[in-house]
Amino acid sequence: MLWESSLQAWSLREARSSLSVAKVLCWCSTRNTWQSGHVLSMNNVYGGTLGYLKRIAGGLQGVEMSFAELEEAAEEHKFNSIRDDTKLTWIETPTNPTLRVVDIPATVFITHWDPSKPLVFVDDMLLSF
Repeated sequence: MLWESSLQAWSLREARSSLSVAKVLCWCSTRNTWQSGHVLSMNNVYGGTLGYLKRIAGGLQGVEMSFAELEEAAEEHKFNSIRDDTKLTWIETPTNPTLRVVDIPATVFITHWDPSKPLVFVDDMLLSF
């Protein structure tokens, strides 16, 4: 399963619609994408990312953050975690350092099922080594 998810993540990274972390953060900050909005992140993200989401986005930029178990959660839990004002779903796969894997296609499908169609950001940095 890890191998299949890794291949899927790699194919998404090579897609024209993928963006780097810096580009996503810059775009969201300059376009006020997150202001007056909600960002859903998985609980198990890299420490630097968690610090950014809680202190910078959540504290200084006024973004409302929530964290959920997205890698092992049932689909119903994922559906219930997305709110009307969710602007972005942030996932990391495989996670650093615990190597948990998120089902990217399922998470994107569930996230885009919401009428507001929040962005889905996938941090797959660990796959680049």
